[in-house]
Amino acid sequence: MDNITHSLVGLALAESALPFRPRRSTNFSLFARVISVAANNVPDLDLFLRPLTPGPLGYLLQHRGYTHTVIASPLLALLLVLLAWCWARVRDRPLAAREWVGLYVLALIGVLAHILLDFFNSYGVHPFWPFFDGWIYGDCLFIVEPAIWLLVLAPLLTCDFSRYARGVLGALFVGGIVLIWATGDVPYSLAALLTVAAFLLLWLSSRCPADLKAHLPLWAGILVILVFGSVSGLARKQIRAKIESRFPGSRLYDIALNPLPANPFCWTFVTVETDSSFTNYYATRGVLAPLSGIFPVTSCPRFGLGKGVAPMRPVAELPDEIRRISWIGRYELPLKALQALGSDCVAAAALRFLRVPFLIEGRAGTFLGDLRFDRGGRRGFASLTLGAERSCPQHVPNWSPPRKDLLTFAESSLRKR
Repeated sequence: MDNITHSLVGLALAESALPFRPRRSTNFSLFARVISVAANNVPDLDLFLRPLTPGPLGYLLQHRGYTHTVIASPLLALLLVLLAWCWARVRDRPLAAREWVGLYVLALIGVLAHILLDFFNSYGVHPFWPFFDGWIYGDCLFIVEPAIWLLVLAPLLTCDFSRYARGVLGALFVGGIVLIWATGDVPYSLAALLTVAAFLLLWLSSRCPADLKAHLPLWAGILVILVFGSVSGLARKQIRAKIESRFPGSRLYDIALNPLPANPFCWTFVTVETDSSFTNYYATRGVLAPLSGIFPVTSCPRFGLGKGVAPMRPVAELPDEIRRISWIGRYELPLKALQALGSDCVAAAALRFLRVPFLIEGRAGTFLGDLRFDRGGRRGFASLTLGAERSCPQHVPNWSPPRKDLLTFAESSLRKR
């Protein structure tokens, strides 16, 4: 998720914790908010590890890495509390021992909440390393979700913040409303519904008792996640049934799902398949409207959903699919061509991240990418040209390849050629 969302969730968690503080302490309130916001962002410090692995692999393999694990969470929380303790000593803002314990618990919850939010989109996390080094995906939230922004911000605006903090939150609230109306990525009907819901929640929060008001931001965020999560499960079932009926004999291994921003009615998907003889690899892309009786797929914004650079064959749309599904295309490649990448150390490293890999053979070399991020006719960030590097990448994390179920790897290929 984006860091604005992480920060807002941090504030929501802090507000929910304040009614349980040992005593009415201004110092505790300040530390709780600052520590919670920091804890909900601190795992992203792994971005500074990108230079360990040069080129695009640095971002793909080092981000959402070791700091996004359950085993690192207590250490990150402890580091934040120690920094806060040092600051409190310097600024003479004393807190009781049990208040510091409460702040540590809040910091730990914040770090884990960051990992959980990152899990909810299709990028993936591997939180149980080193006990399990595979990626897991929630596939139910877009990486920037305006619905969380607005519905968490609305009740936060009525909480007891300083004038400066309330001004920042108000600017974000107005910016979120402008975003959903001005970009064209959210249908006007949904933009209107979300705007009304946000102002209704703002009005309701302003009239709630203080202790109830403190929990409204967190409940609002949880409600958004539950809505998208429920529809995600329905969409997955429909896609599975549609792939099985349209492509008999295909073996379906994975479905990567993404909702459109602020829109639980429109979902992009990419499947991973092989034929029954385990000879060819397929990836099918499309847009699904799981509740097509309410919101047909023809009303879904395109949102850069072009075919991208991967060569894809068109899929004929049947009359009964017009309201529910729009096919973008179907990618096909001999499975041996992907499996042969195990002999190339750069490709083997990239495949520790690529969930839906594709290849393009050209004069300049072999182009390797991920269909999850191949949109709008431009090379996505999860792409690289094989043969461009003269040596094997260094400091490659030992994440289990998402497509380990299809690909074979020569671990020795990670040594220098």
